[in-house]
Amino acid sequence: MSKIPSQTFKKEMAKKIAQNKLGNRVGHDVLEKINDEIEEAPAIVSDPDQIHQDWEDGLVSTKTASTLRGYDAEKEVPIAKEEHIDRITEIAKAQTVGMPGQARGVPDGQTNQQTSTDEKKNKKQRGDGKKISKEST
Repeated sequence: MSKIPSQTFKKEMAKKIAQNKLGNRVGHDVLEKINDEIEEAPAIVSDPDQIHQDWEDGLVSTKTASTLRGYDAEKEVPIAKEEHIDRITEIAKAQTVGMPGQARGVPDGQTNQQTSTDEKKNKKQRGDGKKISKEST
């Protein structure tokens, strides 16, 4: 189904699969609820890796990715965002021990970039080895 571009086809196939797999095992009302959920789904994608990749590539929002994974996006996304901010903050704090404002991977937190550049100017560069004089050869 993932290779067919038609959303209608994907939804109808998903309903047919549900009917074939569950038709005799669940009541009509349960099957109707499944069909309604398939119709209301923003997309027919269930592969977690594909959803994650689409989210990373900016093709879907956090809310849509959460919905496709089966979570209550209205409830979970705000909580997840807050927890994500907390994790990033803690990582930045842990990386600044002894170097306030200089977290690795957080260039916006660097407070004294000029000093850093000046220090690099005075350091020996690759290839600045000892000069061999003609007398020693």
